[in-house]
Amino acid sequence: MSNLEFLLIQQALSYIILKRLQQYKADIAGLPETFRSMLQEQMEYLVNEHEKMLLMFLGKVKAHAQKCNTADKQRNELMDIFLQNLKDETFRTDLQSYHVMNLLALLVDYQEELEHLEKLITVSQTYHHEQSELNLDELEDQ
Repeated sequence: MSNLEFLLIQQALSYIILKRLQQYKADIAGLPETFRSMLQEQMEYLVNEHEKMLLMFLGKVKAHAQKCNTADKQRNELMDIFLQNLKDETFRTDLQSYHVMNLLALLVDYQEELEHLEKLITVSQTYHHEQSELNLDELEDQ
């Protein structure tokens, strides 16, 4: 699978997440403030990472040698808060918990796909530099 195909998958996954956010906005509004703010932080981080992948793919940004664990830490904190909320009987019996769980699963999948894409782009730019030169006009023609 090419880097371009992976970018298209990322676009589709981000669209699905946006669609779920719209669909579950009432459920999200009912969440505790700390959980909502952490959810927003995680999503902002992933959107920024997605943008970085696009810029890396176009050769505008180079890959970082060191990977920070900020995203993993944020994701784990978000999951911990979700699990704490599951202890609440009303949260568990309402469909809200299932909708939030679905959204969290999509975010985890999105993060993993972005990490995989970053590896693919890095390898492509490092070992196949002469083949990775991309003309944007060629992309528009496809």
